[in-house]
Amino acid sequence: NHGAEAMLSAVTRGVRNRTPGATIHVFSYYPDADRRVDTSGPVVIHSARPLDLVLKVLPQAALWRISRRAWGALPSSRTSRAIAALAASDALLCVAGVSFVDGRRRFLAYNVATILPALVMGTPVVKLSQAMGRFADATNRAVARRLLARLVVIVARGEVTRSAVQRLLPDREVLAAPDLAFSIDASDSLVRRSTLLEVELETWLAGGSGLILGVCPSSVLAREGHASSSYPDTIRDIIHAAIASGHRIVVFPTATRSGSSGTHNNDLPLMGQLRQMLADEAQGQVLWADGVRSYADVGLIVGACDALVTSRFHAMVAGLSAGVPSLVIGWSHKYREVLADFGLDHLSFSLEDFDAERIEERLAQFLAELADASQCIADALPEVRRAAAAQLDVLEVRY
Repeated sequence: NHGAEAMLSAVTRGVRNRTPGATIHVFSYYPDADRRVDTSGPVVIHSARPLDLVLKVLPQAALWRISRRAWGALPSSRTSRAIAALAASDALLCVAGVSFVDGRRRFLAYNVATILPALVMGTPVVKLSQAMGRFADATNRAVARRLLARLVVIVARGEVTRSAVQRLLPDREVLAAPDLAFSIDASDSLVRRSTLLEVELETWLAGGSGLILGVCPSSVLAREGHASSSYPDTIRDIIHAAIASGHRIVVFPTATRSGSSGTHNNDLPLMGQLRQMLADEAQGQVLWADGVRSYADVGLIVGACDALVTSRFHAMVAGLSAGVPSLVIGWSHKYREVLADFGLDHLSFSLEDFDAERIEERLAQFLAELADASQCIADALPEVRRAAAAQLDVLEVRY
């Protein structure tokens, strides 16, 4: 997930700018794959796979707390090295994009499991900017109140989240800051840019002219049961309408697991489906940029676009960082509260707002207002970047 990569890159660079000798331990959902990634700086990868957290890390964390002598008698393993890393850490920095969000109950246990071992061991936990809430769901509200109250710092990613957490914990200070990825350029990502993608994009751009529209679909919205099975049709119709208006299209992912047919953290199967649906379109008008392998690649594509249509949060962030407006089809308040910092929250829609009759109208209106939207971004971006970076100052004050 290149949005997660962007947040990790931002926090890693921010910490090392403040403490050049800092050791960064990363708890990853895909530890084996991440250990093979060619990064621009050293990080130590540990497993944050759900079963590893529940069956290995959490029990060993409890044993460490009860009896360090007994824990020390365990044979050396990757799990014991992870526990030692947590014990030696000044803080656990949680950089989840979203957590404790209503409507995602199946992820609630994982939201707990990622921070509970550190809490058990007494390692301070800091939640850096992310979306949470709105806590209308009783189960989510009860669990979040119990866990969030034990954190030393909570940073909300926008006013909707800040207000929701403040209502949940009225006696706690809740900070607000933009997404961490605003504090870096996409080219600063820990994962290196793809040279092959760069050549492919340059060649395609040289083969035509006109407005370039980036389209970044999301497997989250396409997944059956989450929103609507009409999502791929909606994206197809948007691309149809853009081509009919003479525009050129770059379709790109921000979550990729090359070689996997799974749709969790993977937009490539959806891109393949869209490509089949649009097989009769003039191929010279569409570039299928399925060679994206890093947030730097996302930034490269976004920087070549005049406008974006996206359902991926960090494609929107990359666009805003590059001064490129986004028309957003999303599933959460997380999009709208970030766009509000730029005065562009009116560009965030739900899938239901894009019925077939209104697609051409919405797209045309969005493209007609690009100059105004670009100016809004230019006016707000310096302060957004400053505030995103400044949230890491809490680490200097407390640790």
